[in-house]
Amino acid sequence: MKMKLAFLVAALIFVAGSVTYLRSTETPNQPSVGSSFVVMFSRYRRSTPTQKQTIIQLVNAQGRSLVRRIKHDGRDLEHVVHQYAPNAWAASLDRAAYQRSTHVTHTEQFLGLTAYVFRQDVGGQMLESWYAPETGAVPLKQILEIENGDALVTEAISLEFREVSDKEELAP
Repeated sequence: MKMKLAFLVAALIFVAGSVTYLRSTETPNQPSVGSSFVVMFSRYRRSTPTQKQTIIQLVNAQGRSLVRRIKHDGRDLEHVVHQYAPNAWAASLDRAAYQRSTHVTHTEQFLGLTAYVFRQDVGGQMLESWYAPETGAVPLKQILEIENGDALVTEAISLEFREVSDKEELAP
């Protein structure tokens, strides 16, 4: 009986030690499933990169998102509220699913995250999109090839994982 109890105690200590060790190796401030974040994009034509718009997108942990488009002169163009699928973040964290996709051409480091680059034909135009599991359905970069070899580029210039309140999200 004492031997079984000693074995049980040793097993519990081993498990507790393993969990503590694994937690200590996690990267601090690493986003988790359902993390809220704020991302700022720049949108421009490749041929005229100085004429651009700024886009700010706030996404809360439930997938509600506010997108603000701001012209190069500082005027707001529009505010759009998106609602992504409730568990889009959890579903998108399956890196193996990205790797199995026939549309993924390669991966790149983008703003400190591993982004999977999807390439697909959209109505005769080529679209490349960079998705990171941590940002779910929100692409970090998109390049849409348009007429005369030009392209419309939308790319994140900053990304901050932090709480996004409903009040902040819905405020213009």
